[in-house]
Amino acid sequence: MSECVPPLVARSTVQVVASVNQHVRHLGTGTLLAVAEHRFVVTAAHVAHSETTNDATLAISGASDGRYVSLAGNWILTGERDFRSFDEHDIAIYELAPDQARRFDDGAFVRVADAEFPKDLSHAYFVVSGFPAVWSTSLGPSDTTLLTKMLQYGTFAYQGSEVGLDGYNPNRHFLLACSPDLLLNSKGEQIAFRTRNGHSAQMPRDLAGISGCSVWMLGDLRVPLERWSQSQVRLVGIETSVYVRSQAIRATRWNGVTTLLHAGFPSVRPVLEMYAKQHASGTSTGDQ
Repeated sequence: MSECVPPLVARSTVQVVASVNQHVRHLGTGTLLAVAEHRFVVTAAHVAHSETTNDATLAISGASDGRYVSLAGNWILTGERDFRSFDEHDIAIYELAPDQARRFDDGAFVRVADAEFPKDLSHAYFVVSGFPAVWSTSLGPSDTTLLTKMLQYGTFAYQGSEVGLDGYNPNRHFLLACSPDLLLNSKGEQIAFRTRNGHSAQMPRDLAGISGCSVWMLGDLRVPLERWSQSQVRLVGIETSVYVRSQAIRATRWNGVTTLLHAGFPSVRPVLEMYAKQHASGTSTGDQ
């Protein structure tokens, strides 16, 4: 199955960090998104909001020069700015300025056509791509490099009870099973889940840090694996929570992202509306 994961999954995945007084620490994970000529970063609202009300500056990895790109502007968030209120979508979007966007390879951005919005995902097989905090270090004034490592985790739809899963809404979310049985690194190699120091880590408890990462649908488990291909892989959600006792991952459906884009960025509305019509009619230009 790892051969079905297109390079775009890893290339579009970025680390989100916070910088305060020359100290940099890991916060979460984001996805680079392009809509026409506009370039964005998408993550979970609780990742972006956790520092935007403080003196910290958020930044992301993935630039062609290997340096972090500071995101000093405003984020558009679902829910209330007072994050003590519950936000079932939990999505944040930042529009990159042209000079920021030029620091990334254009091929690292997912496009509108890379996403789909299937209601029934019960037979899907997924890959979750993000940066766990247990695989990251912090950066102080005397340090030169912040170390981190990407996780790609393959799994299927959660089959357990949904009772007691606080905040879960099947109209807004879908659930993934979470156990270490099929744990992959970014090269598709099976690995044990351990901290940077080699200690045993627990899933999903120690997945903290992947919040905001994209969830991709690799294929349909009812279809023979030999008929799967990278061209059929689609972006279907972003990771927003885990349920430790139930061993489940909660993802917000990707239509929550397009809804926030439409509401918060009027300049991309014509493209989104055009694509929605094409998607409804079963056609797509594939270049948006």
